[in-house]
Amino acid sequence: MKKHLGWVIIAAALCVGFFTASPYWTVNGTTLSPLSGYVLGLGRIVSAGETTLVNGDFVPTGWGAGAAVSVDANSTDSRFSITVTAGTVPGLNPTIVLIFKNGAWPVAPFATLMMNGGTGVQVLSLISTTTTTLTITYIGTPVLSSTYKFSVQVSG
Repeated sequence: MKKHLGWVIIAAALCVGFFTASPYWTVNGTTLSPLSGYVLGLGRIVSAGETTLVNGDFVPTGWGAGAAVSVDANSTDSRFSITVTAGTVPGLNPTIVLIFKNGAWPVAPFATLMMNGGTGVQVLSLISTTTTTLTITYIGTPVLSSTYKFSVQVSG
């Protein structure tokens, strides 16, 4: 076993430990890093302890009257999937805003966005963040009653 620049390299199959400022880790099990809030085990890092997002956490603007946002199960500030249904008379370049439910990040986090479903046209959409919000901008004009699915990964 070697320790190198914050990573713990373990010569055991299916096991990777992550070393933060806290030296806690477990071989072939699960460990909670108290400083990072991530569960580590079997080579995967999964966010833990975050509050689950609900439909009302997202504010659609410009999607038309009666627009709705539906949040997939197990969505959190760090990873989520949503489906937006356009309402009547949607506008050009509508947005969806999330105020991070678990509070502000120390610095504006990085976010990756993918449109991956729905009945509406999939276009290159934009994503931006501040320490407290995440904004998705659909480039174009949505079609009445069409659905647009977005998946997002956030890390800071």
